[in-house]
Formats: sequence, C-alpha cells, structure tokens
Amino acid sequence: MEHLEREEQAVDDVEVVIVLTDPDEVTDEEDVRVRTTSLKVKCKILSIWEKVDIFEEFFSDKDLEMVINQSEIYANQKNRPGFSISKEELKAFVGILLLSSYHKLPQEDMYWEHAPDVGDEMMVRYYGRHPAKMFMRGKPIKFGYKIWCLCSSNGYLYNFSPYCGRTDTQAGPFGLREISELTSIIPADKTQQIKLFFDNFFTSVDALTVLKARNIKATGTMRDNRTSKCPVMSTKDIEKKEQREFCDFRFDTTNEILILKCKDNKVVTVGTNVCTVEPFNYVRRYSQKK
Repeated sequence: MEHLEREEQAVDDVEVVIVLTDPDEVTDEEDVRVRTTSLKVKCKILSIWEKVDIFEEFFSDKDLEMVINQSEIYANQKNRPGFSISKEELKAFVGILLLSSYHKLPQEDMYWEHAPDVGDEMMVRYYGRHPAKMFMRGKPIKFGYKIWCLCSSNGYLYNFSPYCGRTDTQAGPFGLREISELTSIIPADKTQQIKLFFDNFFTSVDALTVLKARNIKATGTMRDNRTSKCPVMSTKDIEKKEQREFCDFRFDTTNEILILKCKDNKVVTVGTNVCTVEPFNYVRRYSQKK
C-alpha cells in the first residue's frame, strides 16, 4: 500500500501530452481521461525506478531463462554436458558487454583498473594513405592516427592532441611539451586536486619539475636516459641482484623529485613528485622461476 500511495501522491506532478494520429480512436472524453491517468501512472513509475529496473522490463527473467536454456543446449551440442550458468552470472556478462560496447579500452584487463586521472596515447584505426598515419608495433591497433589524451580513470576525455609528426622546432622534450599542452585546460585553483599518471614516453625529471611548480601531482614509469644523470644504480647492476624486491632510489631535495628503481620480472624505473618510498608493503607477484 505504501508503494502505491507514494506513486499516486506524485502522479499530479507529471504532465503528459497525448498525440493521437487517428481522431477516430477518441470515443468520448472519458476515454481520453482514462488514457491520460494511465500514462501518468506509467511515467511516475519510470521516474522512481532505478536504471536496472527499467532494463529488466526489456530483459525479463523469462528472457534470461530462454538464454540460459539455449546456452546449455548449445554446450551439450559442443560436448560440454556439465556447463551451467546462473541468472546473476548472465546479468553480469550482459553488463560487461554493454559497458564495453560504449566505453572502449585497448585491453580487456583495463576494465578492472582503478587508476586516477591518466595521460596516455590512443590510436584511431586508419588504413588509407596519409602522412600522419603511424605504425605501432605490438599495439592492439597497429595502423592509424596517434592521439595524445588526458583522461579520467573511467575513460572520460578532458583534452587531446593529435600527433602530426615533427612539425615544429620548439625546444625541450616532446613529452614535456605534450603534457604542458594537455594540462593547460586545468584551472590554476584546481591543480592541487589533480593526480596524473603516465608511461615512460612522457615521464622525465624536467616534466615532473614543471608539474611540481604548478602544484600538479604526477607519477610515471621512466626511461633510463631521462633521469637527468641521477646517481641511482644502473639497470645492469640491479639485474645482477638475486633479490627480486631489491630497489634503489635517490631524492632531489631541491625540486622534491624521487627516482626509484626496483627489480621485478624486469627492472622498472619510476619517477614521482609526490610519492615516497615508505611505507613498504608486500604484494603477491608471479614468478617465472617458481
């Protein structure tokens, strides 16, 4: 009763306009009043429902059972007699399909990541002839246009910059210039709320220093030739260490930049203007030797 009273109480707040294509369908004023009341109730029900409730009106339990039954029949035809799936598992699978249909990511495992704002590159597939077309070996999309992007962790695009080749003679590392251009849209009073993460193409001591001056927190993997000759142990020396968790670091007290090298499956170099090496934590990692 409470559910119905709540619906009826708010029905008067819904305005419905009826457009009839055939005037002969109207028999009298009573017919129009009944139709109007019915539409008001339906509109109110839709307004108080959750999105999943509206979806389930189109994809009901009967539809789920039909998909499950047909899936089990198909599995038996493919010599998988023990196959079974529940309604909740099917709903989760459909949800993943819907999400991945409009939110495109380069790799499937990226749908389970929880990284904050990210600076990275994306490729727009293109096989025609154009001087800006690039070939990226080892990428999901190998031929196309490269676009530098500033995105949130859920994929929302804040800013982008198409790569058109070396078209200027500006000084400074290319990664630094792209970071400066992409982050130029961030208001000065909002920079302290931003955390940027990017890969070794963008990260350099110069880039971290410039972002630090703008109060923008940044962390990224780094190439050895972009550490500005930081006196951290060389990659070859760290590779000789038997301890997999071995690490070495140096901290620039002037610019407050930390350079860290750790041995995982390979030696990884990380640069940051916000993080520290403490506290230490243990994590489970896959070992090829074991």
